[in-house]
Amino acid sequence: MENAVEFMELVSILKELQRTGWKQHRVTGIIDTTASHSFGVALLSWLFAGKGEVNLDKVLKMALVHDLVESVIGDLTPSEAERIDRDALEEDGLKRIEKKFPDRLGDEIRSLIREFRAGATKEAKTVRICDKLETLFQAYFYRKSDRLSENSFREFFRYAEKECRTGLAREVLNQMRSPENQIN
Repeated sequence: MENAVEFMELVSILKELQRTGWKQHRVTGIIDTTASHSFGVALLSWLFAGKGEVNLDKVLKMALVHDLVESVIGDLTPSEAERIDRDALEEDGLKRIEKKFPDRLGDEIRSLIREFRAGATKEAKTVRICDKLETLFQAYFYRKSDRLSENSFREFFRYAEKECRTGLAREVLNQMRSPENQIN
């Protein structure tokens, strides 16, 4: 496979890239990486795609590569993204790593990342919701183990709530609110 070493180097970077939001919220101990986040997004996407009318193959591939460009530009929090032109930065990052994509996959990866960013298709909407929910789940588990403050958890919950208004996503939020899942 052409460019396999260069492609896996991008993956390796994501396996070590700690997510910025957890550092900013002073989560203690070992923190989530971009690769572990993408793994969680893929599993949630699989769960969600099984409940709707979306292309499961496309959803899983999109979930796996949705943050690949972070191997070049780093992990940006929503507040950082508001201060810059995130789309332009991601597009520049995508162009910089395109040559590392294996030839037969390059077009597909590029297309999936752009589709995710646009958020217009059912598949992209599914992955975008799962992206928010996976982050919320991680915040929930950090809070549950007393590694994240209550105020920070509420901030992550409100952020996810904006995107997760209907269907299975709303059910998940309601489960987190239920008395048996409340964090003491």
